Amino acid sequence: MLCALLALECEVKFTGAGRMSLADLCEEGYPRDVLERVVVHRRPYQASCKCLRRRATDFPVVNVAAAYWGDEWHVAVGARPCRARLLTGSQLGLESKRPSREELARALEAVRTLPEGVSKNELVRRFGQIVR
Repeated sequence: MLCALLALECEVKFTGAGRMSLADLCEEGYPRDVLERVVVHRRPYQASCKCLRRRATDFPVVNVAAAYWGDEWHVAVGARPCRARLLTGSQLGLESKRPSREELARALEAVRTLPEGVSKNELVRRFGQIVR
């Protein structure tokens, strides 16, 4: 669920900490506060989310969500137990609305170079299955 909301660039509102973007929340850490609401902005977007599990009854091992609006891709990737990350199309090398195989290969390479915090080996192996 977190990756799907990250790709849509949602915001969260806490009682004490106030309103912040979900991407900032994932980067900075979680405050010890009461979550009041999740704000999903209305945009003319197209989106998809994929969760990969080892078995049907397991928690997802890797989550990937992609949304397209405003002439840019917004892709969130996450692998248990690390935090999810939001990447824009320019960070991934995705320029067109319908990316080619070469653009998808560049996106996969960008995921491979993510900083620590995401289990890269598992993420790349699983993310590669989605691309194919």
